Amino acid sequence: MKLFGKGGKLNIVDILIILVLVAALVFVGYKLLGGESGQERNTSVPITQPNLRVTVLCEEISPELAERVMAALEEDPREINGNMVEMTQIYYTDRLADGRFVDWYTVEKGEKVDLYLTIEAAADLSNGVYTVGGQEVRVAKEFVAKTINIEAAGVVFSMEPLQ
Repeated sequence: MKLFGKGGKLNIVDILIILVLVAALVFVGYKLLGGESGQERNTSVPITQPNLRVTVLCEEISPELAERVMAALEEDPREINGNMVEMTQIYYTDRLADGRFVDWYTVEKGEKVDLYLTIEAAADLSNGVYTVGGQEVRVAKEFVAKTINIEAAGVVFSMEPLQ
């Protein structure tokens, strides 16, 4: 049984197949290692001038849960990987995003409460869509508000471009 083309020689098809296999292995290895070559992930992101204010509504949650979320946002900054991190800074996948929570409050609804979380961020604007922390921002669209301490699912209640 011959491994390569006719007469045991490499031909162009064999070379292309080998190149595709090597590229696939490199890609899979890069994704498995997180694309960071084993280095520590960056937890320090400077907050630049915000250009978007977004209010996220988390409807009808328990008052105890709302209190815990608000208490987590009010915690003192913490040192993580040698960087001081504000507990209000937005967290996205594996790093901090360029934005923070600036206001939070609840409105009673019987035995439950609605939790409003206001974020100001340096949002990306591409193809007519704002993106904050890797998520598209549009009124009534689902949005997961995350920091190092919290992850609260809600919907975008309002959004306002800032000057």
